[in-house]
Amino acid sequence: MSRASETLPDLESRLESLSPYLPKLLWNAHQDVLQFHARLLALDITLHSTPDRHKGAFKVGQTVVHGASLPMLGKDEMVKWAKICAQHFRYLYGEVDQDFREDVCRGMIDLLQQVEHKGPIWITHGIMIMLCELYVLADNLDDSLDRSIWLDGMRKVGVGLCKWTDGAGEWNDEALDLLYYVEFTLGCKMGEQREVRALLFELLERLRRLAQTLPVPRDADLVMKIQERLDEMQKVHKVMDQAEMNEVTAALRDVGI
Repeated sequence: MSRASETLPDLESRLESLSPYLPKLLWNAHQDVLQFHARLLALDITLHSTPDRHKGAFKVGQTVVHGASLPMLGKDEMVKWAKICAQHFRYLYGEVDQDFREDVCRGMIDLLQQVEHKGPIWITHGIMIMLCELYVLADNLDDSLDRSIWLDGMRKVGVGLCKWTDGAGEWNDEALDLLYYVEFTLGCKMGEQREVRALLFELLERLRRLAQTLPVPRDADLVMKIQERLDEMQKVHKVMDQAEMNEVTAALRDVGI
């Protein structure tokens, strides 16, 4: 038994081979099964992690992110799978020790930040859903620290897409589609959060600058999509501002002002 652990594949190899099998394993799993599997993985991490803990944590985050990006048959399946990944990751996140937990977060955010250099190929709608779901889960638990971590991940994706587009010197259809998802997911799911409204405003301003500096595409459909992004993001932001004003007005009425 003392030599058994020496014959096990290292943590990195196990994590790399895990991702393709997660959908079959967890697709129809009950919450208890998700939690149990996360505990097993957490135990495996504790017993067999590499000396470089940050590298091991990075692989955990990378596995879950890649799992969320696996192609599905349709949009509904993709949404469901991304939410499963978020729940699984949240359980895992709660099982590991604090130091390793921080490394997991850094590894995941570092991975997402690469979108600025590699473009939309490194990010998918599924990953955005997963990040939003992690944000919502943290919000439900009233965990402001974790909420800020996942919001930072969404910011890196949104801002990274804008920077990548600027560096490419031309508009990209897929990047615009992802920004569309960022916009409406944040607006519809988390628009009541002040920091989320600030992020949407930042993305709107970046898109405006890109529209002023990048050459106009020859593709008429792409030109229309650019204008739609600007118009719709502006509309969402106005709705958020109005909602905040209504809240303030109601609060003032409550105190007799």
